[in-house]
Amino acid sequence: MAQLSQDANAILRRMKALDADTGDYVLVDVFVSLLDNDEHRVGSALDELIKLRLVMVTPDKDALAMTKAGARYQTIE
Repeated sequence: MAQLSQDANAILRRMKALDADTGDYVLVDVFVSLLDNDEHRVGSALDELIKLRLVMVTPDKDALAMTKAGARYQTIE
């Protein structure tokens, strides 16, 4: 599996820290402060995670849920 960017890794790591189970949706707003309130960085990281099928998002991109692949993915500390 491809190595994630630092931002995508941070989002996936935070989802795991929140104990979000596969299919549990988390509001994207939770991750904006994690990435210095930069919505562009969040969008880019989400696009990366979606492309790799580690998360799925609602049609309006307001919330995301980790997939089984995302739950198994080893994040970097």
